[in-house]
Amino acid sequence: MVKKIFEMTVKEGYGSDRMADYLNSHGIKTHNNSKFQCNTVNRNLKNRLYCGYLVSDGVESPYIERLHIIDENIFDQAQFILKQRSSKNEEKQQIARTTKGSTLLSGNIYCAHCGQKMVSTSYIDRYDRADGSQYRVRRQRYICTNKAMKRGACDGQSAYVAHRIDGAVLATLRDYLAKIKSTPKDIALEKRYKSEIAEYKRKQTNLEKEVEKLKRQIVELSAEIGKSLLGESRFTPDMLSTSIDNTNDLLHKKEIELSDIKFKLANQQNAMGKLDFYYSQFRTWADEFDNSTMEQKKMIACQLIREVNVARGYEIEIVFDINYKQFVSETVLI
Repeated sequence: MVKKIFEMTVKEGYGSDRMADYLNSHGIKTHNNSKFQCNTVNRNLKNRLYCGYLVSDGVESPYIERLHIIDENIFDQAQFILKQRSSKNEEKQQIARTTKGSTLLSGNIYCAHCGQKMVSTSYIDRYDRADGSQYRVRRQRYICTNKAMKRGACDGQSAYVAHRIDGAVLATLRDYLAKIKSTPKDIALEKRYKSEIAEYKRKQTNLEKEVEKLKRQIVELSAEIGKSLLGESRFTPDMLSTSIDNTNDLLHKKEIELSDIKFKLANQQNAMGKLDFYYSQFRTWADEFDNSTMEQKKMIACQLIREVNVARGYEIEIVFDINYKQFVSETVLI
């Protein structure tokens, strides 16, 4: 049951309400023989017990193999989906809030002119034929709410026919999924691994410079307090004390970031395991994509693609998620 909840959340984009309805309709009960509620589903998705850890008062136990049901990477994906769908989420949305619509993109398509998130709506395509009969068909389109609803300034189009955008994005996805199928695993992982380690080292160098700069600032500010007490500074001791406190806080934050980067560099094997997971997932998507349901295609698209930006004349920019950008080009223009 737990595996089913994670699978349908990550692979098909089921929300907690929909997941609860699915479980209840199939007669599946909770451990105390009750019906599932949305909060019950969310508790299951957030419970690290299924990764093999007991958690009590914020303290996590060492790994316990017999408790392990869910792969840690799948668990992390579920947390990312929950965070993206949260009403408190302040990040740019990538994951669709629902996968029930008929369009491919939802949540991660933006107007290239004003940056506004685009939404899908339906309309009736109609015209009168020469024989007097009427042509009527319901179609989908993506609209920029700034332009179409006059919510803000935008010099782009107000609407774009959905099947043209979806078709272009699907063609690009199929092209890159085909490329990953022809790329040997060791080559793909080595390229991504080297790139990731180089990025960690770059961040480490920058953070070390910032830490040293902040330490020098604290020494200079402390020296300035002595001058202030002698009346030789334009700053009061209180002003300097506040500045030192703020600088110390920032220094502490940067030292934590630096420690985290050093930890990641020291645990290269774990990083390689993550890369193996993303590569394997990419290959699975490549093998299953054409036979997937529309809901599965939408979840693949919104996990693989960080955002799609659309401009006048149907100029499309596809930005891939950072976890897959080394397996494909990071940005694609169509």
